[in-house]
This record gives sequence, C-alpha cells and structure tokens, in this order.
Amino acid sequence: MLHYAHLPNENAELAHFPIVSPSPVPAAAHTPGNAVIFARPREFAMFVYPRGLQPPSAAQSARRFNGTENSGAFQSKLGSLHAGSDRAGMLTEAQDFVSPDSKNYPGQYVRRISALKAPMNRLAGPPVQALLALRPASLDGLRAAVTALLGEPIDEFLKSADYPGQLAQLQDSLTALLVLGVRDGDRENALIQALLVCHAAELIENAPAILDTPEALREPLQASPLLSAVIFPLPPVKPATRGDGAAAVRGYVKPLGFADLNVVKQRLVRYRLGDLAYVENVMRGESKERAEHHRQQVETDDYDAINQTDGETHEQDYNGRATTAEQAAANPLNDLKREFDSLKKDYGSDGLSVTVTGGWTDTLDGPQTLDNQAAAYARSLLDRAAARVARRVGSERSRRSLEEFSEHNIRRFHNEEGVNHVIGVYRWIDEVHAAHLEHRGSRLVLECVMASPAADYVRRNNVLHGVNVTAPIPPWIGDKKIAPIHSAADMTRDNYAALAARYAAAGVEPPPPQSQVASAALSSDPPRASAQLEVPPGYVVASALVSYGWTASPAPAQGAAVTPALDVLVGGAALKIDPTQDPNPGAKALSSVPPADAALPAAVISAGVNYRVNLAVTCTCPDDAAVFQRWQMTAYDAVMSAYAARKREYYAAMERYAEHFARQAAVRRREVEYGALQKTAIQILIGDFLLQEDSAGKPQGAPPAWCEDVVNFNLIPFFRRALEWVEMTYTFYGDYFASDDASRPAWLTMIQAKDERPGFHEFLQAAAARLLVAVQPDEALQMLFYLASGGRFWFGEAVLTPVHAADVWLVNALKSLAHEPRTEPDSPPWEVDVATSHLMLQDDARLPDYQEEPAAGTP
Repeated sequence: MLHYAHLPNENAELAHFPIVSPSPVPAAAHTPGNAVIFARPREFAMFVYPRGLQPPSAAQSARRFNGTENSGAFQSKLGSLHAGSDRAGMLTEAQDFVSPDSKNYPGQYVRRISALKAPMNRLAGPPVQALLALRPASLDGLRAAVTALLGEPIDEFLKSADYPGQLAQLQDSLTALLVLGVRDGDRENALIQALLVCHAAELIENAPAILDTPEALREPLQASPLLSAVIFPLPPVKPATRGDGAAAVRGYVKPLGFADLNVVKQRLVRYRLGDLAYVENVMRGESKERAEHHRQQVETDDYDAINQTDGETHEQDYNGRATTAEQAAANPLNDLKREFDSLKKDYGSDGLSVTVTGGWTDTLDGPQTLDNQAAAYARSLLDRAAARVARRVGSERSRRSLEEFSEHNIRRFHNEEGVNHVIGVYRWIDEVHAAHLEHRGSRLVLECVMASPAADYVRRNNVLHGVNVTAPIPPWIGDKKIAPIHSAADMTRDNYAALAARYAAAGVEPPPPQSQVASAALSSDPPRASAQLEVPPGYVVASALVSYGWTASPAPAQGAAVTPALDVLVGGAALKIDPTQDPNPGAKALSSVPPADAALPAAVISAGVNYRVNLAVTCTCPDDAAVFQRWQMTAYDAVMSAYAARKREYYAAMERYAEHFARQAAVRRREVEYGALQKTAIQILIGDFLLQEDSAGKPQGAPPAWCEDVVNFNLIPFFRRALEWVEMTYTFYGDYFASDDASRPAWLTMIQAKDERPGFHEFLQAAAARLLVAVQPDEALQMLFYLASGGRFWFGEAVLTPVHAADVWLVNALKSLAHEPRTEPDSPPWEVDVATSHLMLQDDARLPDYQEEPAAGTP
C-alpha cells in the first residue's frame, strides 16, 4: 500500500495498491513496504470511452420532461414566422405579447403568478421551492405535499375551468421571454417552477403507475422544460460576421455525446538500477585519466518601451478662484484695434518703387485699458502654467542576458600498484512509478474544431517583438476576394492592385491603359490640311470620329462658281461630307478603320468652304499585345517575389519562436498550447453570443455594452468553470512537408533535428486542431442550451434550464447517469519504469543477470 500526503505534517491519505509479485520471480533485495509519498499524484494520460445514446422511454419522457407547447394563437403565430425564417417577426410578436399595451394579446402575459386566480396564485415563492426540493419516499407523501400547496385536492385543481387557460398563459409567457432572450432569470425561474407543480400534479392524477420508486417520484419535481420544436431554436442571425467588423474565429463547437472518463495517475515509488550504461576497465599497473568538457551559451535580447502622458489644466483667476472659458483672460493682441494716421504714398521715378510714410496706434479702449488687459493676460498665463498638473511615465527596458554553462569532469584511475584489474560497472537509474486507472464517471464531451490554432499566439508574439507577420496565402490558392493566379497570363487590370496590396509588393507598375485617344485638328485658316496621328506601341486603332464645321468662302470675282466640297482622308479610309446636305456643324464616324502600327496619316480636301476638322482616333491595347504581356510578366514577378519575401519573414518569425521554446521544458510548451487552445475555443463559443439583435431583430452595428458585460462576467467565467480544461485532449492537423520538399522551411528542419518526438512545431504549423473537452455534470444543461440556442445564455437556475428537442437524448442520458451508482472500481495498480539520465556505479563488478534479478516493473 502507499500512503499519500501533501506535506510531511499532514495526515497521510491511505491509498490501497495491492501490488502482487509474480510467484516465479523472487522478490527484490529491498522492498519499499509502506512508503509515504509527499507529492501530488501526476496525471499523465486520459482515456475516454464513448457511450451509446438511447432514446427515452415513454415513462422517462413523461417524468423527466415538461412540455411547454400548446396550440394557442401566440405559439401558432410564432410557428408560422419560424417556418418563414422570420426572426425579426418572432421578436416583434414576442415583444407585443409581453408589452403592457399589447395589441394582439392583451392581458395574456403573466407578470406575477400571485396575480392569477386561486389556486394558481399559490404556485409562487418559497412554498413552491420547498416542494420542488422534496425527496418523497412514497406517492402518498408527494400527493399530500402537492395538495397542501394547492389548498385543494389535485383532481379539483386540474378540473377547474380556469386551469387550461392559466396553464397556456404560463407556457406562452415563458416562450415569449425565451424568444426575446431577456436577462431576467428570476421571472423565468418562477414560471418554470409553477409549470413543474402543474406537471407533477398531472402525473400524480393521470399516471401514478410510473411513479413507483423514490427516484421516479423525484424526477417530476426536477423535470426539464421541453421547448417547442416548431419555435426553437430561433432562425439564425443573417450576418455571418460580427457587427463591429471583427472577423469571427473559424471553427465550431458541438456536443459529441457522453463518455466514461478514465484518468491514469502515477506516483513515484522508488528508484532502481536499470540497464547497463558502460564499463570502465583499468588494468593492473595502469593509470587512466578521462576529461570531459561541456559548454553551452544562451543569449537573449529583449527590449520593452512604454510611454504614457496624462495632463490636466485648471485655470484660476489671480485670487485662486476657478474660472470658466468665458471668464478666462484673453490675449490682448487678439483684440487690438489698429488706427492709421497721416499715411502718404510716394512713387519713385522708375514707377516700380513706392514709399509709405505715416504712423498707427494699437488700442482697445485706450492706453490704460491696454496695460490692464496685458497685465491680466500675463497673470492668466502664470496661473495656468502653475495650475497645470502633468504626469509623464516613461518606462524603457533593454535587457540582454548571456548565460554560459560550463562543466568540466575529470576522472583519474591509478592502478600502478594494484595487484588486480579494476572494473567499474555503471548502470542507468530508473524511476519506478506506481500507476493506476481512476474512473471519474461519465461526462458530456464537446468537440471543438478550430482553424489555425496558433494564429492568435503568433499574432500576439508578433506585436510583442515589434513585427507583424502572418502566414501569407499562396497566390495560386486565392480566397473569396481574389481569384488564384498560376502564371503571368492570370495577371489582369482588375486583380493586380489587390495582389500587390496583399503581399505589400513594391515596384508593381500599373498596366497599360485599356484605350488611348490620338487626336488632331485640321483647318483652312490657319492652313493645315494634313497631320500624322501617333498610335501608341502595341495599340490598334479601334474607331475614328470626325467632327467638323465650315463657312462658305467668298465667291471668286471671275469665273464659274465653285461647288462646295469637304473630304476627310484617314489612312486608307475616306469620309465625304456634303456641305449642301450634312448638318453644320456635325460629327461622323468612319465606317471602317484602317489598321496602323505607328502613325496614321490624315488629310482634308476642300473646295468653296472654310473648314475646321477635329479627328479623334481611339486605340485599344489587346491582351495579346506585346506591351501588355511584358507588363504581365513584370507584375507577376513582383507579386511572386513579394510573396516569397512575406513567406521568408513568416518562417523567420517561426524560427525565433521555435528556437525560444526549444530551450524550454516540454511542460512549458504544453502550457502554451493549452492556453492558446483554451482561448481560441472560448472565442468560438462566445462568437454566436456576440451576434445579438435589437428588439426589431436587426443585428447591432456593434455589440451593445451589456453584451460585453455578459461576456466578461458571465460567459468567460462559465466556460472556464464548466469545462474540464485540465483533462482536454487535442490533435493537430497540419500541412506537412516531405524531407526532400524544396519549400520545407529551415526552422522545421532545425526543430525536428533537435527532437524527433511531437513537439511545439506541430502547434505552430497546425492548419487545424480538434479538441475533446468534458463538461462538469452540474453545468451540462446550461452548456447544451447555449449551444442549441445559437449563443443564448441561460441566466436562471441551472436545474431549471430549458431543453431543445434535439437534445432530448443527451439530457435523458444525463438524468439516467445521475441515478446510476458507480460500479466500476479503480483498476489494480501496475508499475512503470521511467529511464533517467543519471548514472550509478555498481558496488561490485558483476554484470546484470535478469534471470536472477527481478524483472522490470516488479518490486
């Protein structure tokens, strides 16, 4: 047996370990007997065996669940709104039900149970709580207690004409409060307690056969309110992101089922000699010396700087009284009145210089007023400076530590004068632990799956070290906003800016414009009848527009009259304008545009008119143009180079973290993992709660103040208390690199070379994590309600927590486990040998003979 105690002066706690040695193996030379171990037992493993869920029987459903559904107008209306996923309409309907000036349901909401007609008004207060806390031993005892509370026989109470309507009022009132999600747990508790009394009375009168055991008699008094499946859970909130713009944590939490929780505990019992380490031989007449030198240097640089300045200014008058802003002295220079006297301007002979002579005077109401005002302002400045309370706190810490560990070991063996050989047998020292399997009952197990479990930890360390590094998304993967790119051909005018911003790419030039316009103006006065339109390299002519106007030229003095004519030539195309028919001014487009690579000639031929012609040629840059393809390759190279740089920065940050934690113990690394996983899981849990709505069902622009209070003072403490984080198990799923993969980061190689066992690098590189965490039995109902309702927290008593229809099997299993006695004892103990790095010189030179010594794992 083993005696266990925390401290030597405490009473030892006796734990029985019937360790029985196998009969064929002789006992060790030294047995520990009854040892006192002054240490807390260590839990180094946990095993969870899932249980199968069974549907509740008819009797169990009747005893353990109290229905709140009815066919009244209010719940029927809520059901129809739920079928249309009208969450806002359900909230509006429930708000109207509980309103004192209800339009559709006047007088239906039960504000105080004591206001109902007798005997229903007796189902409130301490008498009801005392009844629900009873543990009746017989049906007659339960009947007598309910009858005493009602003040009349149960059958008369149930047959009362007012009973159906009052029961529906209680059910509808509870349903309305649950739809609104009010934070008044006392009103909900009172309604549920009254419904439980009615439920117990109905079972006593209508189904006494199922109340045949003390446990069965107790169950109606602890029945869980069963919510209507056509109303609850409410339709989900439409927005998928938080109202304040914060990105929701990717992942989910859901109940996995019940499992038997078994924990392996171990205690250190003793030490024993283990395997052979090495043998030292010194022959007769020989001397031997062995020297070992170990040196290790660890250098750490940390720099922290904090600057904070707080200031407050109090203005006082000259006598020390506080003054307001209106009473404070004003700067006299701001109120000066400037008067000029005898100003005279004289201009020089060159006409460029000017001389002003005269004078001016600055006054308020006179010289005396100016002096008084200046003195008052000076006093105000002095008082303000003296009354200013300023505090500046500066903290700048630069720490550089260099730790050097040096170890020198020298062994000398002198056997010059010896008559025999000297032989030293060194053996490893093993720790012998007594381990046993402890059964801790059954627990509700939650499954939590999260993406990038180390993301928050990496982000906080980036801020701590003054960097902002996150794992870059590869360009060939893309996301919802940016399509993936696989080559330079995927670079477009639409995605290049987003890609450059994502990777902070420098030197990404904008693409060639989609189109450019080459223009020229031709006219008869001044004469310019031809021009060259320059086409940008790589562009092609897409269209041409000619705008024109003319006036008739004077008729010649002699000869026949000239017929007006105006023709425009653009490259190989011609446009004829008829001055006698076409509008003046006007515009025409060329029906066919000739191709051109560099320059496009244009000319005008006219007769009998004075003209003005403007040419506008639109040139476009196709995607197969050489200039655009060169831009694509340049932009693609810049984006890929920026992605490689961001990836190197990320891996460099990971290398710093890996190097830092490689020097720490595995316990510390596990603490970091546990803390990060717990925080991320809680963020996922509270994510749905932060999607709160106002009374109209519209999501808030930002979580209201009361929402943050609930998170800080209710939700986070509840999740930390309700979940058994110490016994959490988790598995990492990451993107692993092959040993010959060229993209394998150097920090992974470094960390795995130091420790090939699963280590901290798995946490850093994990793409996802899966957690299994048990729920405390007393908090299981509240946890199920929170998960099923999409983030609604139950503010009432835990035992009165309503149950959704989808959780009936789980809650029934929870209630069944409460009645099951613990039948599985703790397993018999066994011994575990744990190798250490310590050596011990054996007393003699005999080599270990495991046929003579006790086998490993036996005392």
